[in-house]
Amino acid sequence: MFELRPMRDIMAGQHPENLSVLSGNLWVFLSAMITAADSIIYEFDRFRIDSGKRLLFDGGGDPIPLTPKVFDTLLYLVSHSDKVIGKDELMAAIWPDTIVEENNLNKNISILRQILGENPGDHRYIVTVPGTGYKFVAKVHEVYGKDVEEQTKTHDRSDMLPSYEVERRGNVLALADWKNNDRDSDEEASLSLAPTAKRKRWLPLFVAGVVGVALLAVGYVFVSSFSVREGPNDQTKASPKLYWDLTESEKNVFVEERTKHIHYFIGDNYAHLDDRSLGTIRGQLEWYVSRRDSLSQEPFKEGLRLIYGRASQYSPLIHAEFEKTRVPPMIGIYQAMVESEYRDCLVADSGPIGLFQFTKRTALKYGMLPEDRCNVDQQALAAARYMSDLLSDFGEPQSSWTLALLSFDQGEEGTRQQLRELRSTGVTERTYWAILQNPDKLSYASDPAIRNYVPRFFAAAIIGETPEAFDLATPPLSTIRSR
Repeated sequence: MFELRPMRDIMAGQHPENLSVLSGNLWVFLSAMITAADSIIYEFDRFRIDSGKRLLFDGGGDPIPLTPKVFDTLLYLVSHSDKVIGKDELMAAIWPDTIVEENNLNKNISILRQILGENPGDHRYIVTVPGTGYKFVAKVHEVYGKDVEEQTKTHDRSDMLPSYEVERRGNVLALADWKNNDRDSDEEASLSLAPTAKRKRWLPLFVAGVVGVALLAVGYVFVSSFSVREGPNDQTKASPKLYWDLTESEKNVFVEERTKHIHYFIGDNYAHLDDRSLGTIRGQLEWYVSRRDSLSQEPFKEGLRLIYGRASQYSPLIHAEFEKTRVPPMIGIYQAMVESEYRDCLVADSGPIGLFQFTKRTALKYGMLPEDRCNVDQQALAAARYMSDLLSDFGEPQSSWTLALLSFDQGEEGTRQQLRELRSTGVTERTYWAILQNPDKLSYASDPAIRNYVPRFFAAAIIGETPEAFDLATPPLSTIRSR
């Protein structure tokens, strides 16, 4: 929300921005009016798209999670229904300032078909026109103006929001923070996809509304200049700081608090971590943050918005499979982030393949044929079963789940050998942190990539569970459930 500051304070020099404050406040008003004027609802079959709020609803009234680019793809097709859209045209509309591979568009179309419930060979919404592009063939009904207001009233009730729209600490996670962000890691430009011709009839009302709101804003500032307020007691609500805007000491506190949160959420009783262990987690966190504005499309070099946006598509499936095997779903959600950053068919130089980077041997052990290692459903099921076995060997989530996590990466026998060596020197704690804190007592030392596996897991989980602190518009990944 915006804040109007008293004219008395502005003119007295207490706010150096002076008149820019007033202009900024007016711009917020104008932007809100523009957004409302541009809102169009598209209805087809049992679905409804609110173009202004950037939401897709199903027949039951619940919003369906979509990444910004998947939503843009659907909106462009729907707003140009019954017209064949060439692939080049569609890619230029969705990624206006970036050169991307056609595979990105194909993946968006595939995701949309799954979300809309299309069966193979039965494309009742999106039809592929060979050699040309795509066509949205379902009958589309458009709603404008006051009809939009009436339609959206039933979809703005807080009791209809899905669980991931409410942040666990009790603060409402504004729906707009998720759905209105139209940026990928490779762009900042926004894209208006709705037709404009049919809006002209609302132009006089829109202009009148803008003028009226502007006058009210000026009047409020003028009247507030005469109000009496005690400066020292005038506390305004500050926006939460982004991680990279924190001081060094604030970052350390943030990392420690969020590490405790991850431990508790998975089910562990948090053991005090020394500065070295917390510093290792923070080092991995800084590695992720250093890539926040990356435009690269190479694995493990992409920007945060891209990889966490991709994660939001797969995390519900992983959540469901891990929950079935009684393994804390958060483990699987962030294992996939560490292993592949949610590239479903990533091939490592050393041979492992897929979302969870299964070797051929482990894949066969858990029922996956070589051709299944890029199948997300098969990978999620196998990873859940594997972690269930590891937890049985090394301890339930309430005790030593970090050992199971480490063993997923380096193998069970290596972890057992490390524990035996520590025990022979008097270290009886059975956690990953004991291994990390006592490298001098180990003859079998993991390579750096393996040693950093668990700290990177915590770093990925800190970002994914506190997305607002990293300028991400996705909801916390563990809160997105299968429909």
